[in-house]
Amino acid sequence: MKERPNDRGLIKVARANLTAAKRDILETDEVWVNFALFNISQAVEKTIKYLCSCNGIDYDYGHYVHLLADQLRERNVFIPDLVYNSLEEYGKFATRARYTASQLTTRGYVDKHIECVDVWISDIEKQISLF
Repeated sequence: MKERPNDRGLIKVARANLTAAKRDILETDEVWVNFALFNISQAVEKTIKYLCSCNGIDYDYGHYVHLLADQLRERNVFIPDLVYNSLEEYGKFATRARYTASQLTTRGYVDKHIECVDVWISDIEKQISLF
């Protein structure tokens, strides 16, 4: 197994991805909706990996967050239902978002996910007194 990223750093990177998503969704060109969605998927991945590190769940680099999320939920670690139920969709969108100029979903969909992930990350940050 490769060395994991710094655990505390993961939540900071998740916050940076969320900040980028918030900035991206404000752009008028539809391709930015895709970038916002990509950044949300990255924020979710980093948050899940952060929670794994806090709960002694080993992980490697890669995009298998649904398996990690299942392990977290088995340990009663909170993952918002909206996020958990969208993990497969995030993966598909994240891949496609990098290669298309066509808007993949609605701004409303992305806004809802930005809001949910923002609250989730904020709650985690409060728990660890990081910010």
